[in-house]
Amino acid sequence: MLSRPRIIASSSPPHLRDRRLARGSKASYHIGVITSDLGALGYVDGSCKPDGLGGRLQPLGAAAPADCVAPQGAPYITIDQQANTDNINGIDWLPKTLSCMTAVGDQGCGFEQTLESLRVALLSPANAGFLRDDALLVIAILTDEDDCSTDDDELFTAPVPNVGGMLGYRRSFRCSRFGLTYAAPGGRALLPYASTMGPVADPRPATKAEGGRLFDLSRYIDLLTKPRSAGGIKDNPNDVIIGLISAPPSPVEVLLASPNTALDYTECVGPINEFCQPVLQRSCSSSGIVGDPAVRLHAVATSFPSERRVVGDLCASSYQTFADELMAKTTARLVANRESP
Repeated sequence: MLSRPRIIASSSPPHLRDRRLARGSKASYHIGVITSDLGALGYVDGSCKPDGLGGRLQPLGAAAPADCVAPQGAPYITIDQQANTDNINGIDWLPKTLSCMTAVGDQGCGFEQTLESLRVALLSPANAGFLRDDALLVIAILTDEDDCSTDDDELFTAPVPNVGGMLGYRRSFRCSRFGLTYAAPGGRALLPYASTMGPVADPRPATKAEGGRLFDLSRYIDLLTKPRSAGGIKDNPNDVIIGLISAPPSPVEVLLASPNTALDYTECVGPINEFCQPVLQRSCSSSGIVGDPAVRLHAVATSFPSERRVVGDLCASSYQTFADELMAKTTARLVANRESP
């Protein structure tokens, strides 16, 4: 499983070469990689360290092969075609260097704070120089789980087992339990710490007002889709493009199953114990790839207009269509910037 989501951001000024642009125009790129590992607040174990990787750009992934060489002089790739310079020993090294940076492994904290890690990365002085005011910001997220961004320390630190307190065992289902709501017979409700006996109706991200314990998504939607004057990351929010590869946001179903199953779950009948616990059923499975429904991440991605978002299926046989569409929408935005008065 890709249990440490990768987030790739590219910062590209509006002069990418295109047949609709002036002949000879050149591109300038910054390409950086972060992971979802922000630790788990006050909970620390072998995988969850204080602050995790802290949203810092990763010059080499934790699982990068021994022959990998990091970009020189910065924790991200820089390519300036106008000056004919780069920091990766020539443009031919781009595929190799990028694969080394994205080889992040699966040994980080299992509570994936994908959205908060992105927010920290964009605002952190530790990544100074990466983000440029005159550049497009293109974000690509690849993950097999949903977001668990929170400042609620108890969600991670509550003792195991905590069935009576309804937080349950310390597993990522806590994020789903207090991150999603559904249309229950008496009104909207958080997911139960029990089997739902089939998919729930109308799953949505839970707000704090509904009892959710994760950050409200406005924290991220505002940052990415509003102008800087209203709290956004860019003066012109049209200069932010997002791509998401994840499992579909539905169906959402809670099973009782062995929580240690890597692929398809083995269901159990209870009682809830170390070997039989509520888990979130996968929303896609194909050829050894499985993914949990990414309800929160899809809500953020689809807050963007269609011309500035691309959503791909984690379990697809190829991501080429996703990559082509993301490039096409990026190019279209660059052309619009170039041609605007």
